Amino acid sequence: MRSASLTRYSTRLRHRRFKIEAASVGKAGPHSEARGLLLGHTAPRDEELLSSWVVRLAAQNALKLHTFSQMMWPAVPIWNRDIDNSATDDVLATLALRTGVAPDRVRETTLQSYEGRLFEKHNPRGSTVWLLPLGIYHRTRLRSGTQFCPDCLAYETPYYRKSWRLALSVVCLVHNRPLVDRCACDAPINFHRGDLGDVGAFQAASSMTVCYRCGFDLRKCGGSSFTLPLLCAALETQSRSNEALAKGYIRLADGSTVHSNLFFAGFRQLLQILSHGRLAASLRDSTAKWRRLPAYAPSFNGRISAIEKLPVHDRTVLIAMAGGWLNDWPQTFVKDCKTAGLTATDICRNLTRVPYWLARVVAEHFGQGTYSPSLPEIGAAINYLRTQNIVPTKSAVSQILGRTDVFRKRRLHHLLESEVGLFGDDGSN
Repeated sequence: MRSASLTRYSTRLRHRRFKIEAASVGKAGPHSEARGLLLGHTAPRDEELLSSWVVRLAAQNALKLHTFSQMMWPAVPIWNRDIDNSATDDVLATLALRTGVAPDRVRETTLQSYEGRLFEKHNPRGSTVWLLPLGIYHRTRLRSGTQFCPDCLAYETPYYRKSWRLALSVVCLVHNRPLVDRCACDAPINFHRGDLGDVGAFQAASSMTVCYRCGFDLRKCGGSSFTLPLLCAALETQSRSNEALAKGYIRLADGSTVHSNLFFAGFRQLLQILSHGRLAASLRDSTAKWRRLPAYAPSFNGRISAIEKLPVHDRTVLIAMAGGWLNDWPQTFVKDCKTAGLTATDICRNLTRVPYWLARVVAEHFGQGTYSPSLPEIGAAINYLRTQNIVPTKSAVSQILGRTDVFRKRRLHHLLESEVGLFGDDGSN
């Protein structure tokens, strides 16, 4: 009894202190040095998601999450939007100031940090390819946009990884098991609501590992069951994708080297034609047959038109199928598409700009004439070579694009004029 009273008294003191501090923000400014380090200012864990880190910071300071958020960012709405996707510079700067963590490291916890590697441009106020939507209604997440690995959450310090918010992520490479996107009661993950309804709840571990709706221990979730060949195919594709994200490029089976965001733009299109369209079922059947995968009947309806809105079970199957095409790219892909009756229009539908590594295959095998890379694609190849400290000579750029007609573009030399010594020894005009 006495212990409970002391806890309540200590909590009231903390709340009073932080209310006074929050009231003074308007005078001192949100980034004033007068606002020193938090009492608890733990740094984000390896690949930790921003929202996960904030939940742990609140618990470390013995504050309810929403009290902590109001103290840190007065009058700024935080939890009725996707903070991982839309955190402003001011929000991140305040976190850096109050925790002593470098601003660049703070920004690494956001989904914007994938810009230039996974997608070309991040949209903080709308949809971005590969980012799973949360479907926020007030402060509740209605969609399964936050995934997790039950075994990872069983560690001493449970936290949510940034990659778990990607449609590309379907398996855990540490524990070789599928990710889970819902509780056993079918509720989506809302770990930021774990302390609601409990006055004395300040334990981040319980918020991270317990379903906010039914109280089930998420570390005991089983997830989807897959055949061994399908799981192995998903693990192989996941490993290849993670490597491309880390390096910023990928080398395909045909010998071409592709910048990562151009690769992922094309790979997403492969998933789209497997999941939707008039011949998607035929293409899935053809692909599953030669890979000896079980017949696949999607659980989603025809109204869903983006892979980011698919449950993790469906994305796992589709990624395993599309990943198989990369093993001998483009031979099996061409064979499967022709067997299913796909045309160039079917393969490239809804794409305003087809990545060169996919466009080249479509042009050469589906009756669209000879493919020639566009200037933006040539520019992307040149930029990639520069990031690797490789002189972008004619032969180097041509090798990446898999074409010998790269330097026939009329405007190309204007694109490169600003670079001194661009062509190297083999770059004579």
